[in-house]
Amino acid sequence: MSYKHISLVFLSFLIVPLFWSCSKELDVEPQGSSLIPKQVAEAWRSDPSKVSASLSGMYDELKKMDRLERGADAFLHSDYGYPNLANLNEVRTGSMWLRHSTGKSYDFMYAGSFDYKAMTPTSVFTAMPYYSYYAYIKAANDFIASSTADSEAVKQGKGQALAFRAFSYYCLIQEYQFTYLEADNRSKLGVPLILETTSSDDLLKMPRATVQEVYDQIEKDLTEAKGLLKNMLSVDGETINLHVVNGLLARLYLSKGEYSAAATAAQDVIDNSGRTPYDLEEASYPHFVDAKDHNVLWGIVWTMNDRAGRDIASWTSMNSPLKAGGYAQIAPRCLNPAIFASINDNDVRKAWWLTTSAVGEYTKGVDLYIEKVLDKNGTDAQKIKAAILDGLGDDFINACIKFAPPDFYNEADFSGDFPLMRIEEMYYILAEAKYRNGDDAGGTAVLEDFVSTYREPGYTLAANGGNFEKEIIRQKQIEFFGEGIPYWDMMRLNLKMVRSDSKAVRDVYPRGSRFDLEPSDVRRLRQFPQKEIQQNLNIKQNPYEKSPVDTF
Repeated sequence: MSYKHISLVFLSFLIVPLFWSCSKELDVEPQGSSLIPKQVAEAWRSDPSKVSASLSGMYDELKKMDRLERGADAFLHSDYGYPNLANLNEVRTGSMWLRHSTGKSYDFMYAGSFDYKAMTPTSVFTAMPYYSYYAYIKAANDFIASSTADSEAVKQGKGQALAFRAFSYYCLIQEYQFTYLEADNRSKLGVPLILETTSSDDLLKMPRATVQEVYDQIEKDLTEAKGLLKNMLSVDGETINLHVVNGLLARLYLSKGEYSAAATAAQDVIDNSGRTPYDLEEASYPHFVDAKDHNVLWGIVWTMNDRAGRDIASWTSMNSPLKAGGYAQIAPRCLNPAIFASINDNDVRKAWWLTTSAVGEYTKGVDLYIEKVLDKNGTDAQKIKAAILDGLGDDFINACIKFAPPDFYNEADFSGDFPLMRIEEMYYILAEAKYRNGDDAGGTAVLEDFVSTYREPGYTLAANGGNFEKEIIRQKQIEFFGEGIPYWDMMRLNLKMVRSDSKAVRDVYPRGSRFDLEPSDVRRLRQFPQKEIQQNLNIKQNPYEKSPVDTF
């Protein structure tokens, strides 16, 4: 089955009872009835357990495999859910690099984004994000449309769905238009704004809403969600609650330049969520794969009951070189050498990267993983380390091993969680918001206190260049590598995409990816899928230019 255009994504679900799993294979022919939301609402009244089942289906959309429905013979192994979308974006920055560009090794699943050659209207890597986000939005809209019952379960479910929709639109708008912070961009075209009230007929002709309209809707959804979830305070790692909503508001306000509101929202999460950052010991070794950990506000959980929890086409396979049998043993995500060189030796995060090259081997993280996670030492540890390093393909240079599984040997177990939001992010938002709101000393103090307490003892801004605006970005490139956040910062602040700084440290970028991109370069914006443009003539395509050429 070919991938669906957005109208069919929405129309195809209309006759499906919402308490079924949203990841169920569905017909794609337009059909449906306006009575369905009422019928679902009545089902919820008679059996409140169906509310929870509906929400589970909504969250399951984040880990749906084969979104493009290419089938077993053509299934893209990178098509395993939201974390893939984060990788597709972050590899377009100056933070993350691959050992090969298009057409080489197993890097091909991300190389087309890395060298920008797959950023075309007909590329599957253009279709994948677009249809994924609108499937998330459809799942949220279905719940919202049916949430008419006056019960606490339904109200809280609606709050989660509204926040889920806001999260999806926030991700979308970063990819399809330039930053809200520049006033001239707010009237530019963003993405189609499809809500639970959008009719079937309108789905076929929805134009792109402006950036301002999209941001207004995100804020409206989050504000309503905050009220509905005011009594939903416990954190389970998988579910949106009040603190996650405040975290999403902190992101939104930072992106809008409403720094006082961003600081307030971030401080609220820090003070009231009960979540605390990994301490120096916990942050000193690779793991980061448990959404139940005390630093995770919201995450995606994979177990052996999920296909991607036991499949090479999975988050763990793609992002953990320490997992036997996974793709990352051959095609890891790597940190720009210039950024790695900036990490001080007493910064415990340095062990999140692995280098096996003879010109500069660095395997401390492997040793700590074996000791802290696998609980092995002595001869046993040496054997395991040898097995891990022998399993790696070619030389690794600054390969990310941050996301390390609790089981190295079991090649049938690819379970491991993805953090959608960690409490650490709130400290960085608080620091930046204070600084940009005119409280230079306050912002600096938050940054220095966080880093010196949790990551690098004795850290000061002055000893690291003294430029807060550059330093906050460097810190987040390190802290949130592999989580997609560095891409949002690049787009939010309209930063130049820089890779050439690596050459003075270690010349690693492969041919075809050796370029920087100016903030205004239209190639930073995603194209709309060709099938969507053909189906909906009211969608105006983003400007297109050929992929960049090597300049260094």
